[in-house]
Amino acid sequence: MDMYRALKSGRIALNIDIDFGDGGNIRLFETTGTGSFLLTQYHEKLTQYFEPGKEIETFRDEKELIDKIDYYLAHPEEREAIARRGQERCLRDYSMENRAKAFDQIIRKHLSLKSTPSSAPDITAIIQQAVDNLNTNKNAEALALLEQAIAINPAIPDINYGKAVALARLGRMDEAIETLKSLLSAEPNNEKARTLLNEIATASVSNWTAQAVNALNANKNDEAFVLLNKAKSLRKPLQGLDYLRTVCFLRMNQPDAAREALREELRYFPNNEQAKNLMNQILERHPQNISGRVGDSEFQELLKLIRPYTMSGEERLFSLFSLAKRVCSEGIPGNFIECGVAAGGSTALLAAVIKRYSRHPRRLYAFDSFEGMRRINIAAWVPKQQAGEQEPAPLRKTV
Repeated sequence: MDMYRALKSGRIALNIDIDFGDGGNIRLFETTGTGSFLLTQYHEKLTQYFEPGKEIETFRDEKELIDKIDYYLAHPEEREAIARRGQERCLRDYSMENRAKAFDQIIRKHLSLKSTPSSAPDITAIIQQAVDNLNTNKNAEALALLEQAIAINPAIPDINYGKAVALARLGRMDEAIETLKSLLSAEPNNEKARTLLNEIATASVSNWTAQAVNALNANKNDEAFVLLNKAKSLRKPLQGLDYLRTVCFLRMNQPDAAREALREELRYFPNNEQAKNLMNQILERHPQNISGRVGDSEFQELLKLIRPYTMSGEERLFSLFSLAKRVCSEGIPGNFIECGVAAGGSTALLAAVIKRYSRHPRRLYAFDSFEGMRRINIAAWVPKQQAGEQEPAPLRKTV
């Protein structure tokens, strides 16, 4: 009991250099079970047990570990909310009773295999029982059976479809979405899975946006920002979503980022009068964001072409234009990589500079912020206006 009291007494429990097998690391369950905030070393199998950023938090290196310790010590409400959700998940899914049931199933499975070595589990019967459970709203039982069926034969698409249904009904939307994305990656023409993904994503966007409104009203700006970014990542335009992101950026004293988010709102919803009024207020308070201030005629020519397709400010775009032009003109070797593409305006700007000035062939890679990139670390947020202050000299070493 002394160990559990010690875990409970700390503000942050660390799990470092973990020995993580298929069954997880026991510290995951010891810490979350006591209701303590867990900051654990990242492992790809963690998501089988807890949702990082919502029920536990993770780090990949020493710098991220220190950054997140500093951040969550300074944000006790967010830390306690994650700890609370982690405890709820642990007690719901990994209580001693549930683990005993799972252990009993493992024993029975292998005893059965030992007694009849030539017979394999009847996957058809397992799937049918899972379907029956889904039809009677026994979603947790259905999920357990479907995961058992997947372990036997992961190539049957309807199993993952049923798993996504069970996860969604259990409120585990992130996992349901990832399951359907994985299914569509293997079977891109699976219209049933695509329709379900669209329904879940649309509902999740509305739900997370509503939660963000409540968080903003309670002045929980960081929590709102995380929820809105999750909603944004699903690429389901919803009026007011980017407006709320604008509010977050303004409260974070990021007027440039606020203006860019507001442009995204108006790109999708040009008749949003509330967004138009806020844009006028931002431009009035920050006149440096008004177009036409840069005197370079070539840049202004390109800016007119890309303006409808970019959220970035004029000065930031001119910085990108100037640095890329210098890299190409001086023949500095390497390719260009843009991380965080929305409508593609800045990508087109880079492509134009490469075409006009590069002395040799180059590639331009454009990556979406929400596919394959790490989650935004609010604690390490760098104001975008600082990005234009960098000199291109370091590029010579790193490009």
